Amino acid sequence: MEIYVPKKHQDYTYDNLVNALTHAQSAYASMSYDRDKATAKERLAKAIDLWEEELKSSDLNDKKARINKKITGLISANLADAYFWSENFEKANLYINKAITNGTVKSKSHCKKLKQDIPEFQLRFNACN
Repeated sequence: MEIYVPKKHQDYTYDNLVNALTHAQSAYASMSYDRDKATAKERLAKAIDLWEEELKSSDLNDKKARINKKITGLISANLADAYFWSENFEKANLYINKAITNGTVKSKSHCKKLKQDIPEFQLRFNACN
């Protein structure tokens, strides 16, 4: 699982994004041993909150903005994954589309694949619940 974080920048700090990364890594690691995924979902919720808070300062028109179009796309890809693994497919699709619209080649291709995986995963999820 790849989680995107912007590289350090001399003018900006990305502490919330690093904290979100830590929560997400912990959540994804616990998915394999947490049968009902409650702990993983709780940790992902913390990461989601941090990522969504950062998106509030997104500026798609200013390349020098702290949360510019490129970083917005990367955060959207992270949110798409987090919502996918939280089994909130509606929100996952929302952020997939945002990443495809605003993202870099890397986040776009990642989200295009995720978008293909959702229907099958959702069928299996619905069959088990």
